[in-house]
Amino acid sequence: MIAALIPAAGKSRRMGFAKLLLEVRGKSLLANAVEVAASTSELVLVVVGAYADAYAPVAEAAGAEVILNPEWKEGMASSLRAGIVALPVEVEAALIVLPDQLFVDAAHLATLAQVFREQESPLALSRYSGILGAPAVVGRELFPQLLELTGESGAKALLGRVSSVAEVSLEKPFDVDTVEQAQRLLAEGLESLRGRN
Repeated sequence: MIAALIPAAGKSRRMGFAKLLLEVRGKSLLANAVEVAASTSELVLVVVGAYADAYAPVAEAAGAEVILNPEWKEGMASSLRAGIVALPVEVEAALIVLPDQLFVDAAHLATLAQVFREQESPLALSRYSGILGAPAVVGRELFPQLLELTGESGAKALLGRVSSVAEVSLEKPFDVDTVEQAQRLLAEGLESLRGRN
């Protein structure tokens, strides 16, 4: 069983508001991420923190379980730790999905999961713009290493701890970190910037 883990605890400092409530084609970034992840994973966990009150009901309505990260101010690693600790023992791997990577689709996640299962590597990463990173599949044998991460470290921090890494190319790595980037999505159907606070 591969469970999806969606870190959604950050403050969105560059945006200045709860960016995962941005709507594209009538659906928030967070709800979209949950639905895409659910197409590959039976269990989807969303880790919330700074905007817990705003994000939790959206995640639950989309079918995810919500995990609260009281240490969200530390950075990405704290959300990964909170999510990993909450996974049931039968989970063989965690599929890490970043909710602001709008163009990551179900087909890419399914390919990641398939490559993870077929190749003899406990780590499968997405390759884009010359780098390796999330979305990623991390095998249970690497969970202890994930729990050791601190600050803004993510799955790609595990690169030096494995002998081989499976890779899947990602054609559209575009994520949403600033208002300017959000405005670029107008042509893709961005409908509103709601949830400002």
